[in-house]
Amino acid sequence: GTDTPARELVSSGPYRLLKYLPGEKVILERNPYYWKKSSQGESLPFIDKIIFLIVQSQDTALLKFQDGEVDYYALRGADFPLLKPQERINNFTIYEMGPDFGSQFIVFNQNPENNPQSGKPYVEPKKLAWFTNLKFRQAVAHAVDKEMMIIILMNGLGFPQDSSMSPSSGWFFNPRVMKYQYDLARARELLKEGGFIDRNHDGRLEDINGNRLEFNLYTNSGDNERLQIAAIVRRDLEDLGIKVNFQALEFNNLVSKLVSTYDWDAVIIGLTGGIEPHFGKNVWASSGHLHMWHPRQQAPHTKWEKRVDEIFDTAVQEMNEQKRKMLYDEWQEIIARELPVIYTVLPEAIFAVRNKFENLHPTAYGGAFHNLEEIWIKTEYRKR
Repeated sequence: GTDTPARELVSSGPYRLLKYLPGEKVILERNPYYWKKSSQGESLPFIDKIIFLIVQSQDTALLKFQDGEVDYYALRGADFPLLKPQERINNFTIYEMGPDFGSQFIVFNQNPENNPQSGKPYVEPKKLAWFTNLKFRQAVAHAVDKEMMIIILMNGLGFPQDSSMSPSSGWFFNPRVMKYQYDLARARELLKEGGFIDRNHDGRLEDINGNRLEFNLYTNSGDNERLQIAAIVRRDLEDLGIKVNFQALEFNNLVSKLVSTYDWDAVIIGLTGGIEPHFGKNVWASSGHLHMWHPRQQAPHTKWEKRVDEIFDTAVQEMNEQKRKMLYDEWQEIIARELPVIYTVLPEAIFAVRNKFENLHPTAYGGAFHNLEEIWIKTEYRKR
């Protein structure tokens, strides 16, 4: 139960809970019953206690790292020019590990269902016709200025994302997916092919029924990177003649719209990512709760969604690594072609760590302390 004393909670890991102070910190202590030994036969882990501070924002975390209150900080691209000159002076090291796993993307609401309470469609019929038009989504993909995002938001420390897997994921990453270069001229051509032109010469595009292209775009407040991505996307869509009404929402409110009320037009949000495609099945399966553009389908709504379902059902049972690779390559190619989500940019995984640790081997996937039980604190720091 929640009233069980921390020391009585069973843990099979290298650490166990010592104390939890809500809104302040989590304290872990060495688990004396941990099974693992070092190559010299020593009982692991080496570090006796770990404290995780709970902070309200990344800006606060940055200040605490600069003040020496914490030993680790995951950098944003904007932090790099500030911290890099301080490495030697403040005795820490910055590790640049390549593309991160967490994606940022634009998704349009393609849910054709009606709200059972109101009987009204979740998405206005005219907007549903736009969002389900592949030419429209392709045009938006060509209007995403990834290079500008990397330069402005990340100080050049970022990568364009084209596939559903990060390049850092290794084996299952498919680099041969369809790519959409930033090209507003091509975007205009695609919009015209999709039936969207400026029919009354007022600078705004209309569909074949004369409806002006206008939709609401949301992201979560407090995430400066997403807010700036939204601003860049909005600017270019406005240049194309599409009116975008942008609004930043509190994160829980945004998630509620996505997975509960389905009351939204377009959203910029992200997913964590990883090295195993099957762990994302809740997003990619047509029946998935996080199949955001049209969740919880009773049966696949499109042929390509049916094929993705087949891929995930088959690949999870396939024991041949090469065959699994071929299946997940096809899945990534389908997503890039059909564009249920439109990817933006991946930040570089960058960590700043105090030079007080030995046997540290950071990776993009595992972070700075993935081998935590094997890390120890240098002698000179233990004496303090």
